[in-house]
Amino acid sequence: MPRTFKTLGVVLAAGESRRFGSHKLLAVLHGKPLIQHPVLRLLSSQAVDEVLVILGYNAVRVVETLKGLAVRTFFNPGYREGMASSVRVAAALALASGYDAVVLTPGDVPYPYSNIEELLKPLRGCYEASRPICRGKPGFPVALSRSALREALSLTGDVGLRRKLASMRLYLVTATEPCNVDIDTPRDLENARIAGMDQHQKPSSSPPDS
Repeated sequence: MPRTFKTLGVVLAAGESRRFGSHKLLAVLHGKPLIQHPVLRLLSSQAVDEVLVILGYNAVRVVETLKGLAVRTFFNPGYREGMASSVRVAAALALASGYDAVVLTPGDVPYPYSNIEELLKPLRGCYEASRPICRGKPGFPVALSRSALREALSLTGDVGLRRKLASMRLYLVTATEPCNVDIDTPRDLENARIAGMDQHQKPSSSPPDS
């Protein structure tokens, strides 16, 4: 992907982890806090120019886990409205900064699809958005064009992005990576350890194979 195509990587890390029982983004998975897994995956991609973490609940503790990582953080004061509020913040920041695309993933998805270049290619054509799909289930990250980002400014609630994607020209990339694993409960965390046994052994500081 040409470097003139500016891409912002976004990790949504503002949620309150109500179903988990404690702050899940601080839970340890393969020796690292959960939040570090999607952040490191985006940082490892040569197609991403910058990584932004949207904060909310327990923001100070989350920032502590990100020390030493080349990320920018932004606090979303409306995070209690749901995930859509953080997507709106990310979209507004990306548009204002002149980004051509955003690749967006929740902080509780430890193994987002690694081939970001493949997700971005459809956005150079007629597609407004793209995302990976693994075993019939949609995964992350979601890649959004500038036109999709403008539509995202009107999102509401926790499922707003899913509904908006359904009305867009969406390209699906078939993936074998467990990019649709998300963590809502402690049992999910245990299942993620099993699903990612191969994933966490890959060097997270190196660009993904393509």
